[in-house]
Amino acid sequence: MKSKSLLIVAAVLAAQVALYLVYRRVEHSRTTTAKADERFSVTRSTQTVAPPLTLERRDGAPVKLELYRGQVVVLHFWSTWCSPCVDELPDLLRFGDELESSRVRVLAVSVDESWESIDTFFDQEVPKNVVRASKEEVRMFPGSTLPRSFFIDPQGVLAFEALGARRWGDSDAKLVVSSLK
Repeated sequence: MKSKSLLIVAAVLAAQVALYLVYRRVEHSRTTTAKADERFSVTRSTQTVAPPLTLERRDGAPVKLELYRGQVVVLHFWSTWCSPCVDELPDLLRFGDELESSRVRVLAVSVDESWESIDTFFDQEVPKNVVRASKEEVRMFPGSTLPRSFFIDPQGVLAFEALGARRWGDSDAKLVVSSLK
């Protein structure tokens, strides 16, 4: 009976040690990922022509992605309920304003169900480069992570993508865009 009790105590202790080690590994991974995202980085995208996409401005006017051929487009998918999206959005919008005169268009594409939550988020003053897409249109692009950005070259090719939040004020963000001109 005494050896059975010792075995149970040993098993419980081993389980606690294993849980602690898993916790440490997860915590280390989370910290490492956060540090990696501090630097602006992108990966090569599909190198295919961007799907035909019709977005909607707040006033209901359609925005066709193909109208931006000849320009670099940063197509950024986000949502009002996505905390990392909300954190990076002011920098993204500033980035778009800074580059607007250099034939670069930044479109912040909300995946929210309706304009109501977007209106509330912006206190009824939605910036001009915030647009909305239907679920079907969002599905035309690879991945489902938010935030998610695609860098489209002047020929309409998906050149780079970035999954997760980025520091849009970083000089590397402008280098990525410049490499596509």
